[in-house]
Amino acid sequence: MATITSRENDPRQAMVLTATFCAGAFCTILGLAVILGWWFRFEPLIRILPHLAPMQANTALGMLLSGAGMLAWRIGWRRSAVGIGSAAALLGLLTLVEYLTGSQLGIDELLARDYLAVDPGRAGRMAPNTALCFLLTGSAIMLTGGSGPSLPAHISILSIGVVVTLFGAVSLFGYASGIDTSYWMGNLTRMALHTSIGFLALGGAFTLAKSVTIREAVEQRDRDKALLAKTMHELELQKFALDEHAIVAITDPSGVITYVNKMFCKVSQYRAEELIGKTHRVINSGHHPREFFVDLWRTIAAGETWRGEVCNRARDGSLYWVDTTIVPFRDETGRITQFVAIRADVTQSKKIEQDLRRANAELEEYVRTASHDLKAPLVTIEGFSGYLRHFIEVGYSDRALECVDRIQNASRRLKTNIDEMLELSRIGRTDQPPQAVDVHAMLQTLLSEFQPQIEKADADVVIEGGPAMVHCDPVRVEQILSNLLSNALKYGHPASGSARITVCTRPEGRFVRLGVADNGPGIEPEFRERVFGLFQRLDAGAQSSGVGLNIVKRIVEHYGGAAWVEKTPGGGATFCVTLPAGQATDTPSSTAKRETHDDHRAEAGSFSAG
Repeated sequence: MATITSRENDPRQAMVLTATFCAGAFCTILGLAVILGWWFRFEPLIRILPHLAPMQANTALGMLLSGAGMLAWRIGWRRSAVGIGSAAALLGLLTLVEYLTGSQLGIDELLARDYLAVDPGRAGRMAPNTALCFLLTGSAIMLTGGSGPSLPAHISILSIGVVVTLFGAVSLFGYASGIDTSYWMGNLTRMALHTSIGFLALGGAFTLAKSVTIREAVEQRDRDKALLAKTMHELELQKFALDEHAIVAITDPSGVITYVNKMFCKVSQYRAEELIGKTHRVINSGHHPREFFVDLWRTIAAGETWRGEVCNRARDGSLYWVDTTIVPFRDETGRITQFVAIRADVTQSKKIEQDLRRANAELEEYVRTASHDLKAPLVTIEGFSGYLRHFIEVGYSDRALECVDRIQNASRRLKTNIDEMLELSRIGRTDQPPQAVDVHAMLQTLLSEFQPQIEKADADVVIEGGPAMVHCDPVRVEQILSNLLSNALKYGHPASGSARITVCTRPEGRFVRLGVADNGPGIEPEFRERVFGLFQRLDAGAQSSGVGLNIVKRIVEHYGGAAWVEKTPGGGATFCVTLPAGQATDTPSSTAKRETHDDHRAEAGSFSAG
């Protein structure tokens, strides 16, 4: 039900307060004066002029009660107003009963004997229209004092005020125009002149008060509607902003999804109708243990907010991480009615976090190994420098030249280690813009440069596959090929017989797969991941920094590809890499988002050495 709040500091309310107080005071004084006139037989108070109708003592009592009731209402004495109004209404009601039934209830001369009565059978009885006005006025005072500030009550009081005002105005008009029927109905008692003035004051006060109040109610309703429209607009904007940023879902108390926003569907790759009516198990990745979700449900079932990071699985099988806040909502009884989950996609930040952890681990390994690999040549240089000085002093020139050779070898090894470490730090930072690179043409150039090493290793190098174009920095492609060929020539020769190295290329979707296979001793499965690690050497006696294959892995991953080792049929190892195809227009970062390291391995079969 609508309610109305009065604002006493409003100028219109101040006017209403003044008008109703004056009307109440006037009617109170008028009624009291006429009662005194009857008691002291002072006719000018009873009837203003000798030929006019007198105000009966009961009428004066009703006027006194009505005025006092209005004053009590205005002062704020609600219970008193209800009681006084009830008495005025009862007086009018009993008088009407007398007229309707023709009975005598003994109330007509309640306060004074009517010595001016024309009809002894109705001596002291107020007019029927006067009794009706008192019934209405008393009822209005009861409504005002007894009801809350509701709009229907104000409308009812306004209606009563208009009717009472009309009765008073019509009677007053009859006196002014000489039309008796306006205040007198046949042989019934007439409404006195000052009675009509009192009703005009009472009805006018009620009409004015409730007109202003209802007008304010309408204005307040318009303000509320405008505020509601503004609030709804702001909520729509906030919802739009939230939907653009956050993943939102609502479930019932049992966890069944009742609402998902567009961002939820976009990230999970499910349509809304595929999610609503189901639980979040549909996107469960299996990453978290059962205890994780037990704790989550225990928290929200207790009415508490749960916060944490959750790994989910999209429709295509890919994993994504969300920073999640789940808030329980209760009804007025305290019962949980729904759960609202707001999530933010943090997959990229989790990837960065994992990369940082891996980088830190590699950095620790880098520092540990570098301290050894960089010190070893320096120790050699320092030691043989001392020998060199000694041999020069004693004149052993042959031994001195041997020391010089050792120092030069150590210096070259130190320079190689430093260059490779610097190269690791440059990957991804100093690359040229990707361009189409002909892998076969680059292989032919490299094989001519590697001819001395090939002859020294007594190796047979074969290139298989059709034309292969990749979309990369040519310098980085050359690094990959050089490292893989160098690795095969160093470690891919068999214990007996001649070495055979096969370089093969073939397209695989948006990528080109490149494999370098040898017929050497091969690599056991447990070491196939390790060979790509920083400073990793499976042959402890090898004269290698253990950085080359790590450079290969970092380059291909930078371009969205992958690197791995397979067993070569017939014995040996095959080092495989994938790079974006030359005709691709996608950037490396966008390509990497679509196909992962695991995707390439899943597509790869055995890579034949031919």
